[in-house]
Amino acid sequence: MVINVNDEIELRALELSDAHDIFTTIDSQRAYLGRWLPFVESTKELADTVDFVKSLIFTPNPRSNMVFTIRVRGQFAGLVGFKDSDVGNKKTEIGYWLSEEFQKQGVMTRSVEKLFHHAFHELDMNRVQILCAIGNTPSRQIPIRLGFHLEGIMKEGELLSDGRFTDLEVYRLTRSEFLGEAAEGSKRTHFVEEISWGNKKELLFVMAASLIATTIAKIPDFTGIDPDYFYPRNLSFVLFPLLAVYFIWKQRLSWKKTLLIGLAFAGSVLYINTLPVDEGSDTLMLACIHMIFFSWSLLGFAFAGNQPGKFDKRIGYLRYNGDLVVMSTLILIAGALFALVTLALFRLVDTGAEQFYMRYVIPWGLSSAAIFATYLVQANPRLVANVSPVIAKIFTPLLLVTLVVYLILVIATDKDPFHNREFLFHFNVLLVGVMAIIHFSIAENSHRASNRWVNLQLPALAVVTIIVNVIALAAILFRITEWGVTPNRIVVLGSNILILVNLLMVTFQLIMSMRNNRGGESVERFIAGYLPVYVVWVAIVTFLFPLLFQYK
Repeated sequence: MVINVNDEIELRALELSDAHDIFTTIDSQRAYLGRWLPFVESTKELADTVDFVKSLIFTPNPRSNMVFTIRVRGQFAGLVGFKDSDVGNKKTEIGYWLSEEFQKQGVMTRSVEKLFHHAFHELDMNRVQILCAIGNTPSRQIPIRLGFHLEGIMKEGELLSDGRFTDLEVYRLTRSEFLGEAAEGSKRTHFVEEISWGNKKELLFVMAASLIATTIAKIPDFTGIDPDYFYPRNLSFVLFPLLAVYFIWKQRLSWKKTLLIGLAFAGSVLYINTLPVDEGSDTLMLACIHMIFFSWSLLGFAFAGNQPGKFDKRIGYLRYNGDLVVMSTLILIAGALFALVTLALFRLVDTGAEQFYMRYVIPWGLSSAAIFATYLVQANPRLVANVSPVIAKIFTPLLLVTLVVYLILVIATDKDPFHNREFLFHFNVLLVGVMAIIHFSIAENSHRASNRWVNLQLPALAVVTIIVNVIALAAILFRITEWGVTPNRIVVLGSNILILVNLLMVTFQLIMSMRNNRGGESVERFIAGYLPVYVVWVAIVTFLFPLLFQYK
Protein backbone atom coordinates (compact mmCIF):
# COMPACT_ATOMS: atom_id res chain seq x y z
CA MET A 1 0.00 0.00 0.00
CA VAL A 2 1.30 3.45 -0.94
CA ILE A 3 -0.15 6.79 0.21
CA ASN A 4 1.03 9.79 -1.81
CA VAL A 5 1.45 12.76 0.51
CA ASN A 6 2.61 15.10 -2.27
CA ASP A 7 4.92 14.98 -5.28
CA GLU A 8 8.00 14.33 -3.11
CA ILE A 9 6.71 12.39 -0.10
CA GLU A 10 5.24 8.89 -0.09
CA LEU A 11 4.07 6.68 2.76
CA ARG A 12 4.75 3.04 1.91
CA ALA A 13 3.42 0.15 3.94
CA LEU A 14 6.23 -1.37 5.96
CA GLU A 15 7.97 -4.36 4.37
CA LEU A 16 10.69 -6.67 5.60
CA SER A 17 13.10 -5.21 3.04
CA ASP A 18 12.85 -1.85 4.86
CA ALA A 19 14.70 -3.23 7.88
CA HIS A 20 18.11 -2.30 6.44
CA ASP A 21 17.17 1.38 5.93
CA ILE A 22 15.60 1.58 9.38
CA PHE A 23 18.58 0.04 11.17
CA THR A 24 21.14 2.09 9.20
CA THR A 25 19.35 5.31 10.14
CA ILE A 26 19.05 4.35 13.81
CA ASP A 27 22.64 3.14 14.00
CA SER A 28 24.04 6.35 12.49
CA GLN A 29 21.90 8.69 14.63
CA ARG A 30 21.87 6.99 18.01
CA ALA A 31 22.61 10.15 20.01
CA TYR A 32 19.97 12.19 18.20
CA LEU A 33 17.18 9.60 18.05
CA GLY A 34 17.99 7.91 21.36
CA ARG A 35 17.17 10.98 23.44
CA TRP A 36 13.41 10.47 23.06
CA LEU A 37 13.08 6.99 21.53
CA PRO A 38 13.70 4.24 24.12
CA PHE A 39 13.90 1.45 21.51
CA VAL A 40 17.14 2.89 20.08
CA GLU A 41 19.09 1.58 23.06
CA SER A 42 17.84 -1.98 22.54
CA THR A 43 18.42 -1.94 18.77
CA LYS A 44 21.94 -3.35 18.69
CA GLU A 45 22.06 -5.07 15.30
CA LEU A 46 20.12 -5.56 12.09
CA ALA A 47 18.46 -8.69 13.45
CA ASP A 48 16.77 -6.60 16.16
CA THR A 49 15.19 -4.39 13.51
CA VAL A 50 14.17 -7.40 11.44
CA ASP A 51 12.35 -8.84 14.47
CA PHE A 52 10.70 -5.46 15.08
CA VAL A 53 9.49 -5.23 11.47
CA LYS A 54 8.16 -8.79 11.58
CA SER A 55 6.19 -8.03 14.75
CA LEU A 56 4.50 -5.12 12.97
CA ILE A 57 3.86 -6.89 9.68
CA PHE A 58 2.30 -9.92 11.34
CA THR A 59 0.18 -7.96 13.82
CA PRO A 60 -3.31 -9.46 14.44
CA ASN A 61 -5.02 -6.38 12.98
CA PRO A 62 -2.66 -5.08 10.27
CA ARG A 63 -5.11 -2.67 8.64
CA SER A 64 -5.74 -0.53 11.73
CA ASN A 65 -2.20 -0.85 13.13
CA MET A 66 -0.39 -0.22 9.87
CA VAL A 67 3.08 1.34 9.93
CA PHE A 68 4.55 3.20 6.95
CA THR A 69 8.01 4.17 5.88
CA ILE A 70 8.33 7.81 4.89
CA ARG A 71 10.10 8.22 1.55
CA VAL A 72 11.22 11.66 0.40
CA ARG A 73 11.94 11.36 -3.31
CA GLY A 74 12.58 7.70 -2.74
CA GLN A 75 14.98 8.16 0.18
CA PHE A 76 14.08 6.68 3.56
CA ALA A 77 13.27 9.45 6.06
CA GLY A 78 11.53 7.79 9.00
CA LEU A 79 8.46 5.89 10.21
CA VAL A 80 4.89 6.90 10.89
CA GLY A 81 1.87 4.76 11.66
CA PHE A 82 -1.03 3.70 13.81
CA LYS A 83 -0.59 1.95 17.15
CA ASP A 84 -2.82 0.59 19.90
CA SER A 85 -5.87 0.89 17.66
CA ASP A 86 -9.23 0.05 19.23
CA VAL A 87 -11.50 -0.84 16.32
CA GLY A 88 -14.50 -1.45 18.57
CA ASN A 89 -14.35 2.04 20.04
CA LYS A 90 -13.04 3.56 16.79
CA LYS A 91 -9.96 5.20 18.23
CA THR A 92 -6.27 5.01 17.40
CA GLU A 93 -2.92 6.64 18.11
CA ILE A 94 -0.35 7.95 15.65
CA GLY A 95 3.33 7.48 16.39
CA TYR A 96 6.31 8.73 14.38
CA TRP A 97 10.01 9.43 14.21
CA LEU A 98 12.10 11.24 11.60
CA SER A 99 15.74 11.19 10.54
CA GLU A 100 17.67 14.30 11.56
CA GLU A 101 18.48 15.35 7.99
CA PHE A 102 14.79 15.70 7.12
CA GLN A 103 13.86 17.88 10.09
CA LYS A 104 12.38 21.37 9.57
CA GLN A 105 11.11 20.58 6.07
CA GLY A 106 7.45 19.89 6.83
CA VAL A 107 7.93 16.20 6.05
CA MET A 108 6.46 14.79 9.25
CA THR A 109 3.72 17.40 9.53
CA ARG A 110 2.43 16.54 6.07
CA SER A 111 2.80 12.81 6.70
CA VAL A 112 0.84 12.89 9.97
CA GLU A 113 -1.82 15.10 8.36
CA LYS A 114 -2.25 12.58 5.56
CA LEU A 115 -2.42 9.72 8.04
CA PHE A 116 -5.16 11.13 10.27
CA HIS A 117 -7.17 11.96 7.14
CA HIS A 118 -6.75 8.28 6.25
CA ALA A 119 -7.88 7.30 9.74
CA PHE A 120 -11.11 9.30 9.52
CA HIS A 121 -11.98 8.65 5.88
CA GLU A 122 -10.72 5.11 5.25
CA LEU A 123 -10.56 3.43 8.65
CA ASP A 124 -13.75 5.06 9.99
CA MET A 125 -12.04 6.14 13.22
CA ASN A 126 -13.73 8.59 15.57
CA ARG A 127 -10.72 9.67 17.63
CA VAL A 128 -7.00 10.06 16.85
CA GLN A 129 -4.47 10.86 19.56
CA ILE A 130 -0.77 11.67 19.63
CA LEU A 131 1.45 11.35 22.72
CA CYS A 132 4.49 13.61 22.98
CA ALA A 133 7.15 13.89 25.65
CA ILE A 134 6.93 17.35 27.27
CA GLY A 135 10.54 18.24 26.43
CA ASN A 136 10.37 17.02 22.82
CA THR A 137 9.51 20.35 21.20
CA PRO A 138 9.75 19.29 17.50
CA SER A 139 7.38 16.38 18.16
CA ARG A 140 4.91 18.54 20.13
CA GLN A 141 4.77 21.15 17.37
CA ILE A 142 3.26 18.67 14.91
CA PRO A 143 -0.12 18.06 16.64
CA ILE A 144 -0.26 21.72 17.64
CA ARG A 145 0.33 22.82 14.06
CA LEU A 146 -2.29 20.39 12.76
CA GLY A 147 -5.03 21.60 15.08
CA PHE A 148 -5.02 18.81 17.67
CA HIS A 149 -6.23 19.71 21.18
CA LEU A 150 -4.17 19.23 24.32
CA GLU A 151 -6.29 16.96 26.48
CA GLY A 152 -4.03 16.54 29.47
CA ILE A 153 -0.73 15.27 30.88
CA MET A 154 0.07 11.60 31.40
CA LYS A 155 2.38 11.69 34.42
CA GLU A 156 5.57 9.65 33.97
CA GLY A 157 4.05 7.97 30.95
CA GLU A 158 7.25 6.74 29.31
CA LEU A 159 10.59 5.37 30.48
CA LEU A 160 13.48 6.85 28.49
CA SER A 161 16.71 5.06 27.71
CA ASP A 162 18.61 6.97 30.41
CA GLY A 163 16.33 5.53 33.11
CA ARG A 164 14.20 8.66 33.61
CA PHE A 165 10.43 8.73 33.40
CA THR A 166 9.00 11.56 31.32
CA ASP A 167 5.54 13.10 31.32
CA LEU A 168 3.56 12.81 28.08
CA GLU A 169 1.23 15.39 26.62
CA VAL A 170 -1.93 13.83 25.18
CA TYR A 171 -3.23 15.53 22.03
CA ARG A 172 -6.53 14.47 20.48
CA LEU A 173 -8.61 15.13 17.40
CA THR A 174 -12.12 13.69 17.12
CA ARG A 175 -14.16 13.23 13.97
CA SER A 176 -16.56 16.03 14.93
CA GLU A 177 -13.66 18.40 15.61
CA PHE A 178 -12.01 17.41 12.36
CA LEU A 179 -15.18 17.91 10.29
CA GLY A 180 -16.05 21.12 12.09
CA GLU A 181 -12.67 22.69 11.56
CA ALA A 182 -12.60 21.57 7.95
CA ALA A 183 -15.96 23.24 7.36
CA GLU A 184 -14.74 26.47 8.98
CA GLY A 185 -11.61 26.54 6.82
CA SER A 186 -9.20 25.79 9.64
CA LYS A 187 -5.65 27.02 9.35
CA ARG A 188 -4.46 23.54 10.20
CA THR A 189 -3.54 22.65 6.60
CA HIS A 190 -1.89 26.00 5.85
CA PHE A 191 1.07 25.93 8.18
CA VAL A 192 4.10 28.03 7.34
CA GLU A 193 7.12 26.05 6.21
CA GLU A 194 10.46 27.65 6.99
CA ILE A 195 13.49 27.26 4.78
CA SER A 196 15.89 24.76 6.32
CA TRP A 197 19.59 25.55 6.38
CA GLY A 198 20.54 22.07 7.53
CA ASN A 199 22.83 21.45 10.46
CA LYS A 200 26.20 23.05 11.13
CA LYS A 201 28.16 20.01 9.95
CA GLU A 202 26.37 20.01 6.62
CA LEU A 203 26.86 23.74 6.11
CA LEU A 204 30.58 23.48 6.95
CA PHE A 205 30.90 20.56 4.56
CA VAL A 206 29.30 22.55 1.73
CA MET A 207 31.53 25.56 2.39
CA ALA A 208 34.64 23.36 2.41
CA ALA A 209 33.54 21.64 -0.81
CA SER A 210 33.04 25.03 -2.46
CA LEU A 211 36.56 26.12 -1.54
CA ILE A 212 38.00 22.83 -2.81
CA ALA A 213 36.08 23.20 -6.10
CA THR A 214 37.49 26.70 -6.55
CA THR A 215 41.00 25.45 -5.77
CA ILE A 216 40.67 22.70 -8.39
CA ALA A 217 39.40 25.22 -10.95
CA LYS A 218 42.39 27.48 -10.24
CA ILE A 219 45.05 24.76 -10.55
CA PRO A 220 46.44 26.21 -13.82
CA ASP A 221 47.02 29.55 -12.04
CA PHE A 222 48.82 27.90 -9.12
CA THR A 223 50.92 25.41 -11.08
CA GLY A 224 51.52 26.95 -14.47
CA ILE A 225 49.78 24.06 -16.27
CA ASP A 226 48.53 25.07 -19.71
CA PRO A 227 44.79 25.89 -19.34
CA ASP A 228 44.15 24.51 -22.84
CA TYR A 229 45.49 21.17 -21.59
CA PHE A 230 43.89 21.23 -18.12
CA TYR A 231 40.30 22.35 -18.59
CA PRO A 232 39.14 20.10 -21.46
CA ARG A 233 40.43 17.04 -19.58
CA ASN A 234 39.48 17.98 -16.02
CA LEU A 235 36.39 20.16 -16.22
CA SER A 236 34.13 17.36 -14.92
CA PHE A 237 36.34 16.85 -11.85
CA VAL A 238 35.77 20.38 -10.54
CA LEU A 239 32.27 19.53 -9.28
CA PHE A 240 31.17 15.92 -9.77
CA PRO A 241 33.54 14.24 -7.26
CA LEU A 242 32.65 16.77 -4.55
CA LEU A 243 28.92 16.39 -5.17
CA ALA A 244 29.43 12.62 -5.08
CA VAL A 245 31.15 12.91 -1.68
CA TYR A 246 28.20 15.00 -0.45
CA PHE A 247 25.70 12.30 -1.43
CA ILE A 248 27.92 9.51 -0.11
CA TRP A 249 27.86 11.29 3.23
CA LYS A 250 24.12 12.06 3.09
CA GLN A 251 23.14 8.56 1.93
CA ARG A 252 25.54 6.84 4.35
CA LEU A 253 26.88 4.67 1.58
CA SER A 254 28.60 1.40 2.47
CA TRP A 255 32.39 1.51 2.44
CA LYS A 256 32.50 -0.87 -0.52
CA LYS A 257 30.38 1.40 -2.72
CA THR A 258 32.28 4.44 -1.47
CA LEU A 259 35.58 2.81 -2.38
CA LEU A 260 34.22 1.82 -5.79
CA ILE A 261 33.12 5.39 -6.58
CA GLY A 262 36.40 6.82 -5.29
CA LEU A 263 38.48 4.44 -7.40
CA ALA A 264 36.34 5.18 -10.46
CA PHE A 265 36.94 8.92 -10.11
CA ALA A 266 40.64 8.48 -9.34
CA GLY A 267 41.10 6.12 -12.28
CA SER A 268 39.27 8.53 -14.57
CA VAL A 269 41.51 11.43 -13.55
CA LEU A 270 44.62 9.36 -14.11
CA TYR A 271 43.38 7.99 -17.43
CA ILE A 272 42.26 11.25 -19.05
CA ASN A 273 45.43 13.09 -18.03
CA THR A 274 47.75 10.42 -19.43
CA LEU A 275 46.21 10.37 -22.90
CA PRO A 276 48.73 11.61 -25.50
CA VAL A 277 48.70 15.32 -26.30
CA ASP A 278 47.48 15.74 -29.86
CA GLU A 279 45.45 18.78 -30.86
CA GLY A 280 44.18 16.95 -33.93
CA SER A 281 43.02 13.82 -32.10
CA ASP A 282 39.30 13.19 -32.48
CA THR A 283 39.30 10.43 -29.90
CA LEU A 284 40.91 12.73 -27.30
CA MET A 285 38.18 15.31 -27.86
CA LEU A 286 35.49 12.61 -27.67
CA ALA A 287 36.99 11.17 -24.48
CA CYS A 288 37.06 14.62 -22.82
CA ILE A 289 33.44 15.35 -23.77
CA HIS A 290 32.15 11.95 -22.70
CA MET A 291 34.16 12.05 -19.47
CA ILE A 292 31.69 14.73 -18.32
CA PHE A 293 28.79 12.32 -18.86
CA PHE A 294 30.70 9.45 -17.24
CA SER A 295 31.37 11.58 -14.14
CA TRP A 296 27.69 12.54 -14.13
CA SER A 297 26.90 8.80 -14.09
CA LEU A 298 29.18 8.25 -11.10
CA LEU A 299 27.40 11.08 -9.30
CA GLY A 300 24.11 9.31 -10.03
CA PHE A 301 25.50 6.14 -8.48
CA ALA A 302 26.32 8.09 -5.31
CA PHE A 303 22.89 9.78 -5.36
CA ALA A 304 21.13 6.41 -5.51
CA GLY A 305 22.87 5.34 -2.30
CA ASN A 306 22.70 1.69 -1.43
CA GLN A 307 19.88 1.04 -3.91
CA PRO A 308 21.19 2.08 -7.36
CA GLY A 309 19.00 -0.52 -9.06
CA LYS A 310 15.72 1.02 -7.88
CA PHE A 311 13.88 2.90 -10.62
CA ASP A 312 12.56 5.61 -8.27
CA LYS A 313 16.15 6.44 -7.30
CA ARG A 314 17.08 6.97 -10.95
CA ILE A 315 14.01 9.11 -11.62
CA GLY A 316 14.80 11.00 -8.42
CA TYR A 317 18.25 11.70 -9.85
CA LEU A 318 16.72 13.15 -13.03
CA ARG A 319 14.43 15.33 -10.90
CA TYR A 320 17.40 16.44 -8.84
CA ASN A 321 19.21 17.49 -12.02
CA GLY A 322 16.21 19.53 -13.14
CA ASP A 323 15.91 21.20 -9.73
CA LEU A 324 19.67 21.75 -9.69
CA VAL A 325 19.57 23.59 -13.02
CA VAL A 326 16.73 25.81 -11.78
CA MET A 327 18.36 26.63 -8.44
CA SER A 328 21.86 27.09 -9.93
CA THR A 329 20.44 29.48 -12.52
CA LEU A 330 18.73 31.55 -9.82
CA ILE A 331 21.93 31.65 -7.76
CA LEU A 332 24.03 32.65 -10.79
CA ILE A 333 21.59 35.39 -11.80
CA ALA A 334 21.56 36.80 -8.27
CA GLY A 335 25.34 36.45 -8.10
CA ALA A 336 25.80 38.25 -11.42
CA LEU A 337 23.67 41.19 -10.24
CA PHE A 338 25.58 41.34 -6.97
CA ALA A 339 28.92 41.22 -8.83
CA LEU A 340 27.90 44.09 -11.13
CA VAL A 341 26.95 46.29 -8.17
CA THR A 342 30.09 45.35 -6.24
CA LEU A 343 32.44 46.01 -9.16
CA ALA A 344 30.76 49.36 -9.81
CA LEU A 345 31.30 50.36 -6.17
CA PHE A 346 34.95 49.26 -6.26
CA ARG A 347 35.57 51.33 -9.38
CA LEU A 348 34.15 54.41 -7.67
CA VAL A 349 36.73 54.27 -4.87
CA ASP A 350 39.52 53.27 -7.29
CA THR A 351 41.17 50.73 -4.95
CA GLY A 352 42.01 48.11 -7.54
CA ALA A 353 40.00 45.59 -5.53
CA GLU A 354 38.01 44.68 -8.62
CA GLN A 355 41.01 42.74 -9.94
CA PHE A 356 41.02 40.55 -6.83
CA TYR A 357 37.26 40.18 -7.13
CA MET A 358 37.47 39.12 -10.77
CA ARG A 359 40.37 36.74 -10.16
CA TYR A 360 39.17 34.96 -7.02
CA VAL A 361 35.62 35.82 -5.90
CA ILE A 362 33.86 35.33 -9.25
CA PRO A 363 35.62 31.97 -9.94
CA TRP A 364 34.61 30.88 -6.44
CA GLY A 365 31.00 31.81 -7.15
CA LEU A 366 30.95 30.00 -10.48
CA SER A 367 32.56 26.87 -9.02
CA SER A 368 30.38 26.71 -5.92
CA ALA A 369 26.96 27.60 -7.39
CA ALA A 370 26.03 23.97 -8.13
CA ILE A 371 27.26 22.82 -4.70
CA PHE A 372 25.18 25.40 -2.81
CA ALA A 373 22.22 24.71 -5.11
CA THR A 374 22.45 21.00 -4.31
CA TYR A 375 22.60 21.78 -0.61
CA LEU A 376 19.52 24.02 -0.75
CA VAL A 377 17.51 21.60 -2.89
CA GLN A 378 18.32 18.63 -0.67
CA ALA A 379 17.68 20.52 2.58
CA ASN A 380 14.40 21.95 1.19
CA PRO A 381 12.86 19.47 -1.26
CA ARG A 382 9.87 21.73 -1.91
CA LEU A 383 11.94 24.88 -2.52
CA VAL A 384 11.86 24.46 -6.30
CA ALA A 385 9.52 21.47 -6.47
CA ASN A 386 6.66 23.64 -7.67
CA VAL A 387 8.85 25.73 -9.97
CA SER A 388 10.41 22.96 -12.05
CA PRO A 389 7.09 21.43 -13.22
CA VAL A 390 5.86 24.91 -14.19
CA ILE A 391 9.01 25.46 -16.24
CA ALA A 392 8.54 22.06 -17.85
CA LYS A 393 4.93 22.86 -18.73
CA ILE A 394 5.87 26.24 -20.18
CA PHE A 395 8.84 25.11 -22.25
CA THR A 396 7.39 21.84 -23.56
CA PRO A 397 4.88 23.54 -25.91
CA LEU A 398 7.38 26.32 -26.73
CA LEU A 399 9.99 23.74 -27.66
CA LEU A 400 7.44 21.81 -29.72
CA VAL A 401 6.53 24.92 -31.74
CA THR A 402 10.21 25.88 -32.09
CA LEU A 403 11.16 22.46 -33.45
CA VAL A 404 8.32 22.46 -35.98
CA VAL A 405 9.24 25.95 -37.18
CA TYR A 406 12.92 24.94 -37.27
CA LEU A 407 12.20 21.93 -39.49
CA ILE A 408 10.10 24.05 -41.81
CA LEU A 409 12.92 26.62 -42.09
CA VAL A 410 15.49 23.88 -42.73
CA ILE A 411 13.42 22.72 -45.71
CA ALA A 412 12.62 26.25 -46.89
CA THR A 413 16.25 27.44 -46.78
CA ASP A 414 17.69 24.29 -48.34
CA LYS A 415 19.97 23.63 -45.38
CA ASP A 416 21.74 20.34 -45.93
CA PRO A 417 22.91 18.27 -42.94
CA PHE A 418 24.15 15.62 -45.38
CA HIS A 419 27.03 17.75 -46.70
CA ASN A 420 27.37 20.49 -44.07
CA ARG A 421 29.40 19.05 -41.19
CA GLU A 422 28.90 22.04 -38.86
CA PHE A 423 25.15 22.05 -39.47
CA LEU A 424 24.97 18.33 -38.67
CA PHE A 425 26.91 18.94 -35.45
CA HIS A 426 24.45 21.60 -34.29
CA PHE A 427 21.59 19.35 -35.38
CA ASN A 428 22.82 16.61 -33.02
CA VAL A 429 23.43 19.05 -30.16
CA LEU A 430 19.82 20.15 -30.56
CA LEU A 431 18.72 16.52 -30.49
CA VAL A 432 20.55 15.79 -27.23
CA GLY A 433 19.14 18.95 -25.65
CA VAL A 434 15.58 18.07 -26.63
CA MET A 435 15.99 14.54 -25.27
CA ALA A 436 17.17 15.98 -21.95
CA ILE A 437 14.13 18.27 -21.79
CA ILE A 438 11.77 15.39 -22.61
CA HIS A 439 13.24 13.30 -19.78
CA PHE A 440 13.09 16.29 -17.44
CA SER A 441 9.45 17.02 -18.32
CA ILE A 442 8.39 13.40 -17.79
CA ALA A 443 10.24 13.18 -14.47
CA GLU A 444 8.67 16.41 -13.19
CA ASN A 445 5.09 15.99 -14.40
CA SER A 446 4.43 12.23 -14.39
CA HIS A 447 2.61 12.27 -11.03
CA ARG A 448 0.70 15.51 -11.58
CA ALA A 449 -2.82 15.86 -12.83
CA SER A 450 -2.96 17.36 -16.32
CA ASN A 451 -5.61 18.05 -18.92
CA ARG A 452 -5.70 16.29 -22.26
CA TRP A 453 -3.95 19.14 -24.09
CA VAL A 454 -1.00 18.98 -21.69
CA ASN A 455 -0.86 15.20 -22.03
CA LEU A 456 -0.70 15.49 -25.82
CA GLN A 457 2.30 17.82 -25.81
CA LEU A 458 4.97 15.33 -24.78
CA PRO A 459 4.03 12.63 -27.33
CA ALA A 460 3.87 15.33 -30.02
CA LEU A 461 7.28 16.65 -28.98
CA ALA A 462 8.67 13.11 -28.98
CA VAL A 463 7.31 12.47 -32.51
CA VAL A 464 8.85 15.70 -33.85
CA THR A 465 12.14 14.80 -32.16
CA ILE A 466 12.02 11.37 -33.84
CA ILE A 467 11.80 13.17 -37.20
CA VAL A 468 14.87 15.25 -36.26
CA ASN A 469 16.64 12.07 -35.17
CA VAL A 470 15.84 10.22 -38.39
CA ILE A 471 17.20 13.13 -40.46
CA ALA A 472 20.39 13.21 -38.37
CA LEU A 473 20.74 9.42 -38.62
CA ALA A 474 20.29 9.47 -42.40
CA ALA A 475 22.85 12.27 -42.70
CA ILE A 476 25.53 10.46 -40.71
CA LEU A 477 24.93 7.20 -42.61
CA PHE A 478 25.32 9.17 -45.84
CA ARG A 479 28.60 10.69 -44.65
CA ILE A 480 29.96 7.30 -43.59
CA THR A 481 29.03 5.82 -47.00
CA GLU A 482 30.58 8.72 -48.91
CA TRP A 483 33.70 9.51 -46.86
CA GLY A 484 34.32 6.45 -44.72
CA VAL A 485 34.48 5.63 -41.03
CA THR A 486 35.94 8.05 -38.46
CA PRO A 487 35.68 8.05 -34.66
CA ASN A 488 33.40 11.10 -34.76
CA ARG A 489 31.01 9.51 -37.22
CA ILE A 490 30.85 6.24 -35.30
CA VAL A 491 30.06 8.11 -32.07
CA VAL A 492 27.37 10.23 -33.74
CA LEU A 493 25.89 7.12 -35.40
CA GLY A 494 25.83 5.12 -32.16
CA SER A 495 24.38 8.02 -30.16
CA ASN A 496 21.65 8.62 -32.73
CA ILE A 497 20.67 4.96 -32.74
CA LEU A 498 20.45 4.87 -28.93
CA ILE A 499 18.41 8.07 -28.84
CA LEU A 500 16.08 6.83 -31.61
CA VAL A 501 15.35 3.58 -29.76
CA ASN A 502 14.78 5.56 -26.58
CA LEU A 503 12.46 8.02 -28.32
CA LEU A 504 10.42 5.30 -30.02
CA MET A 505 9.88 3.43 -26.76
CA VAL A 506 9.13 6.60 -24.77
CA THR A 507 6.62 7.70 -27.41
CA PHE A 508 4.95 4.29 -27.33
CA GLN A 509 4.77 4.37 -23.51
CA LEU A 510 3.36 7.92 -23.54
CA ILE A 511 0.64 6.99 -26.03
CA MET A 512 -0.28 3.84 -24.10
CA SER A 513 -0.41 5.80 -20.85
CA MET A 514 -2.80 8.29 -22.43
CA ARG A 515 -5.02 5.56 -23.88
CA ASN A 516 -5.20 3.58 -20.65
CA ASN A 517 -5.19 6.62 -18.36
CA ARG A 518 -2.41 5.06 -16.28
CA GLY A 519 -0.33 8.15 -15.50
CA GLY A 520 3.37 8.33 -16.20
CA GLU A 521 4.68 5.45 -14.07
CA SER A 522 5.32 3.13 -17.03
CA VAL A 523 7.16 5.90 -18.90
CA GLU A 524 9.27 6.62 -15.83
CA ARG A 525 10.17 2.96 -15.46
CA PHE A 526 11.30 2.71 -19.07
CA ILE A 527 13.41 5.88 -18.82
CA ALA A 528 15.00 4.66 -15.59
CA GLY A 529 15.66 1.23 -17.12
CA TYR A 530 17.26 2.74 -20.23
CA LEU A 531 19.72 5.03 -18.41
CA PRO A 532 22.37 2.28 -17.95
CA VAL A 533 22.45 1.85 -21.75
CA TYR A 534 23.69 5.42 -22.09
CA VAL A 535 26.20 4.86 -19.29
CA VAL A 536 27.69 1.83 -21.05
CA TRP A 537 27.92 3.73 -24.34
CA VAL A 538 29.60 6.71 -22.65
CA ALA A 539 32.14 4.38 -21.00
CA ILE A 540 32.94 2.72 -24.33
CA VAL A 541 33.53 6.07 -26.07
CA THR A 542 35.56 7.45 -23.17
CA PHE A 543 37.83 4.51 -22.41
CA LEU A 544 37.87 2.24 -25.47
CA PHE A 545 37.68 4.53 -28.49
CA PRO A 546 41.12 6.13 -27.97
CA LEU A 547 42.66 2.64 -27.85
CA LEU A 548 40.61 1.21 -30.72
CA PHE A 549 41.46 4.12 -33.03
CA GLN A 550 45.05 4.47 -31.75
CA TYR A 551 44.49 7.97 -30.31
CA LYS A 552 43.65 9.40 -33.75
